[in-house]
Amino acid sequence: DTIYFDHNQLLTRPGGYPGSSWHCHPIGAGRDNCGVANLTEYRAQPNTNLTICYPEGFETGKDGGLKIVKGSHLFRDPANCRFTTDDEMEQQWLVNRVHPVTGAPLRIERLSLPPGSIVCCLSHAVHGVAPKAADRKTRWCTLFCYKKQDDLTAFVQPPRAVPPVWALKAKRGALPDILQKLLRHS
Repeated sequence: DTIYFDHNQLLTRPGGYPGSSWHCHPIGAGRDNCGVANLTEYRAQPNTNLTICYPEGFETGKDGGLKIVKGSHLFRDPANCRFTTDDEMEQQWLVNRVHPVTGAPLRIERLSLPPGSIVCCLSHAVHGVAPKAADRKTRWCTLFCYKKQDDLTAFVQPPRAVPPVWALKAKRGALPDILQKLLRHS
């Protein structure tokens, strides 16, 4: 009852795609750039949950693949984690940074996924996309984004990309029950 559909979009990467720099997305509600919260506080905060679907998968290297830093979501640091290269990320933001729960050093994970893979993560985890070599076929991907309300305030950032006709149908009760639930007004 506290998860709301936000948007869906294609994240295709054609041959020659230059990659995206390191970043994470702000969550708002005064929860960004405030340092690490304890797990009880963190779980109560609003989150943006991503389900990223890769029907054809991808390889590490020059295949337009996802790169992510596990545990970085606990830092909520969108102002300071923006770097162009992996080397910059490793030599600056990751230096002496450890997972707040496990104590393991944070590190870059360069994913390699078989066809039909799904990645679930939080938008405020530090991530980037590797370049796609010019001679490679387009990497297809779709993103489904859901938002969790703040447990203390019930605040949910409003959706940015729900098709207006779907929003109207949800309001009228003209969608299947599962879609009705996902697209209801927050």
